[in-house]
Amino acid sequence: MLYGAISNQFGKTNIIHPQSKPLPKEINLTSDFLQVIGFYISEGCDSHDAIHFCFHSNETEYHNIIKRTMADLFDVEMTVLKIYDDRKFRHTLMCYYTLFRNLMVGMCGKLSRGKHLPDFVWKLSHKQRMDLLFGI
Repeated sequence: MLYGAISNQFGKTNIIHPQSKPLPKEINLTSDFLQVIGFYISEGCDSHDAIHFCFHSNETEYHNIIKRTMADLFDVEMTVLKIYDDRKFRHTLMCYYTLFRNLMVGMCGKLSRGKHLPDFVWKLSHKQRMDLLFGI
């Protein structure tokens, strides 16, 4: 189990639900995935079972990067919540995939004051670091 126990019908445990999608054994550090990591650090938040990314509704390029990456690497479809009120036009992209949430929290922390660059960032090439920083 990555980064601690999860909660499911078995309680707080390392037992993964039988219908849960496992994380890939290896995740290529593609440009898009590094950008998603950056988006999590800057615009993401976590709940007990999900990751949320909040953007202005006009930032469709960022929406598409996240949706494409989650579909390609993890076979996960994002849920999009569109919020329009008098002052705000935002979209919240939600990923209900606990193992991915645990991966992101384990790599980058949680809460705005607790997030940080992942430890492996200093081993990346210059281009890869720039991809990650693009998301921030």
